[in-house]
Amino acid sequence: MMELEEIKSIWQSYEKKLDRNYQLNLELLRRTNLDKAKSKIRKLTWMTGITLAFYVMVTFFFVVFAIGNSSSIPIAASSGLLALWTLLISIAAVHELELISRLDYGAPVAELQKRLSHLKLVIIRYMRLAVWIFPLYMVFVVMFFKVIFGVDIVAVADTSWLLWQLPVMFLFALGALWAHKKLSPKNAEKPWMNKLLSGNGSQITEALIFLKEIDEFEREV
Repeated sequence: MMELEEIKSIWQSYEKKLDRNYQLNLELLRRTNLDKAKSKIRKLTWMTGITLAFYVMVTFFFVVFAIGNSSSIPIAASSGLLALWTLLISIAAVHELELISRLDYGAPVAELQKRLSHLKLVIIRYMRLAVWIFPLYMVFVVMFFKVIFGVDIVAVADTSWLLWQLPVMFLFALGALWAHKKLSPKNAEKPWMNKLLSGNGSQITEALIFLKEIDEFEREV
């Protein structure tokens, strides 16, 4: 009888040691992987901040350019459309930074995973909106000729050439529609999507991998 009690005591002591080792390993893994995840999101923050600064300056340039060329409707309209587009990108960058600032690394792993996944979907949705500028590719053409050569291409171009741009714009619109469908939240975890997000969003995928390791370790027991 005494031997049985001793065995139980030894087994309980062993279980306590295992539990203590598990907790220590979990704490070490959690601390290490959270630091790695923070580092990845910090890189995303810098990239988004640089993007915001760049597009704010570009928006200002297009607004000034539109005002300075208000006598030419094609140039002013092209500048205005590009200013609106870059402004929307700037707003998207501000929204991304706001979501990043609300991340709580002290929260449960599942909650942090949820917030990071939401941030990734937000970035994808903004990409869907951005592709719709391409059917209006003529605004880039107009600005290119004016900025580089000082020429109002719409005023000097042959009428037949201008008319040919309509079917081209239609093809670009079909391409934008295809891209809009492909840039769907349901494709968020596809390998090609992660490659597309490289530099601006891929950090989230990498951070989620570190969090998944913590989650899997917690589920082992």
